[in-house]
Amino acid sequence: MVRFSRRLAVAPWVMAITVAFGLSGACAQTWGAPGLCSVMIQSAGSAGVVMQSDQIGGVSTLPSYASLWVFTQAKGANQWWPQGGGEARVFMGGSWSVHATFGLPQEVGKDFRVAAVPVDSATDVRLAEWVQRGNTTGYYPGIALPKPAYGCTSATVTVHRVQ
Repeated sequence: MVRFSRRLAVAPWVMAITVAFGLSGACAQTWGAPGLCSVMIQSAGSAGVVMQSDQIGGVSTLPSYASLWVFTQAKGANQWWPQGGGEARVFMGGSWSVHATFGLPQEVGKDFRVAAVPVDSATDVRLAEWVQRGNTTGYYPGIALPKPAYGCTSATVTVHRVQ
């Protein structure tokens, strides 16, 4: 394990993938809550290059009190947008995948950030209400990136939009 701080550890093979694909901050693990909480973004488009509409996927181990949400933002923006139409479904073995939108048609050539955040149940409810309200009104305002659930950290990568 490569230890960055007392709370963050990354296996050497993860670092090799991170460097090879240019996915900085792709893995986050913490020990501090009951059980292990880890989130990793393994795929974001093709080697960090995305279309306006693309898949984001990874693996996670979440405590029972956490749900996984995935967000995007144009690099440098202050607000984030939840992706996938709700919380990410985490399958047996921890894999997850969501469909994400990277900006408006005119934002070709921009960098975007993707964050996978394990959130507590109260935040999960608020985010689900945001999705429902947007589905009803057609208006999806940006929001602040939620804080991770207790004992968890988020994983973030930067991608480049080509089309």
